[in-house]
Amino acid sequence: MLSLARQKRRLQGYKGQSLSLDRTDLRSAKAFASAWEGCTFNEVNFNLTDFTNASFTECEFTLCTGLQANFFGARFVNCKIRDADFEQANFSACWIDQTIFAYSRLCYTVFHDATLWNTTIKNCNLHGAELLFHQTRNVDYAGSNLWGVKVALGCPFFQSKFDEKQKQMFVALVARIWPENNIGKRLEEYAGEEFALVERLMRDEDGDITTGKSVG
Repeated sequence: MLSLARQKRRLQGYKGQSLSLDRTDLRSAKAFASAWEGCTFNEVNFNLTDFTNASFTECEFTLCTGLQANFFGARFVNCKIRDADFEQANFSACWIDQTIFAYSRLCYTVFHDATLWNTTIKNCNLHGAELLFHQTRNVDYAGSNLWGVKVALGCPFFQSKFDEKQKQMFVALVARIWPENNIGKRLEEYAGEEFALVERLMRDEDGDITTGKSVG
């Protein structure tokens, strides 16, 4: 899609429907308030792009990169993002519904004030991500690395679905600060191997769990 790459600095308000972009270089594209429906993005470079207030409906992103991409206020409805690298991307104030993030790198990604409904974030690396949501409903983090995420102690994060290892990690964090009594010991026993892992990571922030590109 060479023509689209050539006009990437003038994609404000652009409307794309049923497009197939393969290995397209959209670096630094200016596409705020653009609308994309039924489009596929394969190995597309979204680094430093500006998609503020854009909308994506039934779109698929595969093997894409989006370092520091800006999706502030964008809408993602019934989309699939797989094997992508959106480290340090900005999804603040986004509306994300019926969307799947899978096997992707989302380290230090910002979801501040975002609304997530019926969304799955599975087998992703979320280390250091800011998950200070506005509202969530039916969010599933199965298999994702949640070590180092920034969350608020409230419903928007903790009403989500977590796998057994993630639950054990949460218990391990509590067990570390619990007095050495029977309750603390029981918490440690439930945390299992995750307790030792959390102990190591709390002492050594250079643990390999913080540096993997893709988890799962």
